[in-house]
Amino acid sequence: MLIAALLGCAPADPGPPNLLLITLDTVRADHVGAFGGVEGVTPNLDALARAGVAFDAAVSPANESALAHAALLTGRWPSAVASAPYADYVVPPAAELVSERLRAAGYRTAAFVGGGHVDERFGFQQGWDAWGAERGFGSFGGTVPRALAWLDEQDGAAPWFLWVHGYDAHLPYRAPGPWDVAGAAPGDAATFATDPVAAERIVGGRYDATAPVPWFTHVSGEQVLGLDAVTGGRPVTDAERAWLQARYDTTLGYLDAQVGRLLAAVAGRDDVLVVAVGDHGEDLLDHGFVNHRHGLHESCIRVPLIVAGPGFAPGRHAAPVGTRDVYATLLAAAGVTRAPTIDAVPLQRRVAGLAADEAVFSEGVAGELAVREGRWKRIRHGVDRADPESIGTFGALYDLEVDPDERTEVAALHPEAAAALDAALLRWRRGIVPGRAPAEPIPPWAREELRARGYW
Repeated sequence: MLIAALLGCAPADPGPPNLLLITLDTVRADHVGAFGGVEGVTPNLDALARAGVAFDAAVSPANESALAHAALLTGRWPSAVASAPYADYVVPPAAELVSERLRAAGYRTAAFVGGGHVDERFGFQQGWDAWGAERGFGSFGGTVPRALAWLDEQDGAAPWFLWVHGYDAHLPYRAPGPWDVAGAAPGDAATFATDPVAAERIVGGRYDATAPVPWFTHVSGEQVLGLDAVTGGRPVTDAERAWLQARYDTTLGYLDAQVGRLLAAVAGRDDVLVVAVGDHGEDLLDHGFVNHRHGLHESCIRVPLIVAGPGFAPGRHAAPVGTRDVYATLLAAAGVTRAPTIDAVPLQRRVAGLAADEAVFSEGVAGELAVREGRWKRIRHGVDRADPESIGTFGALYDLEVDPDERTEVAALHPEAAAALDAALLRWRRGIVPGRAPAEPIPPWAREELRARGYW
């Protein structure tokens, strides 16, 4: 610096940073140590949170992987990306992914994903120089080694953008070897943790092992697992619930170890921006079910979000933010403009106080909408997704400041807050231009693979 100043020269421009995006499938925020989880379960993510900005109230725009990733990678609301029914939701070629925009700006791009709902069958292969998808619902144990090998090939001639994804925290909850430390399972807890269809038989905190699997005919014509058909059975015990949550944490431990290998590869570099984010969460009998599609409670849509690297001094951000902003954040870091029709806000502006706090919205796959503004959270049910004027037939209001677990519905006590959030939901819905249905639906063999996992 001194020599440059004496010679009248400015220091060399370091150029745009490299970008590492890690999406943590089915990871809810409050089970990660940095966001209130059990200490020691996720040491690598916790260290990343200390090195960068941890967003304490990050909200996913959807409670399902395809919809959530579509929003995260395009900066658009899920229903603006594609308006097809849940069973046929595919990102169309016209929906530009952040990878396409970065590649056009000179970035080398690569993605190594766990398959399932985020592979080429769902339109996520767009814009990558290197692409790899595991079969089924793959682990970071498969995607991280492929990502490390690709990083080793980079020669610095161009900046890179790397996306790595894994399903380790997704049903079934299985952690290999030394990470499987949940102990003996009480009752049917092991069945709940390893059989996705059995988990669907839990509704309202009651389990009926003999009940027919609850299917219904979806608007697409497919037979889909129902969300509320099981009503009998026995109550799930507190011991089963506690073991299930501990077993879920074992998957986070293994996930964290694999992610740690990836973080170690870029440790100490000041030219890498790292974004680690959950796509959605998972209800673990917090509200009577075991999955993420049943609702828009905080367990299902509040996710970990950590950004570390250039432009993000260590700290915490308390105000609610939507993970849709990740798209704008990556482009802002790279100095690449986004389409003017996309209103996602770079997180750089939010942490600098240059963007006003605002309501955050979420879409559910089973006719639900949610909005959070400040302390208030509103969930509406019975939504007609095809009707932009529909915000559902009934709803619930929660005061997250005093009731963060959403146990007590308070709409009758605070009708003004409920009405204000309903009005915000209606304005938001009216402003979404519905996306187009895909030209080709999900192929039958892919449907069977997903159905075996408790979907469709």
